[in-house]
Amino acid sequence: MAKVGSSVLVMPLLSEKTTLQETMGQYTFVIEDSATKVEVKKAVTALYGVKPVRVNIVRMDGKQVRFGKRMGQRANYKKAIVTLPKGKQISIHAGV
Repeated sequence: MAKVGSSVLVMPLLSEKTTLQETMGQYTFVIEDSATKVEVKKAVTALYGVKPVRVNIVRMDGKQVRFGKRMGQRANYKKAIVTLPKGKQISIHAGV
């Protein structure tokens, strides 16, 4: 079953580091756990109309958190760093 772009890309990841990377044409998204590089590339092309040059995927472990006396853990997630061609930009801050 083919996945639609919005089901692959969960949300853009916004932090100081990712905002700095945007000046170099790299955009970071939280993606579905089962998504592949090819699916992310197709999703970015479908949603933003720009074909990425490169897609890197990193699996992030959830951080340890404390709930009173008990220890817990945030959920693990997967993120994709998408590199666009020189001179191309996308607007991921529009909905923020």
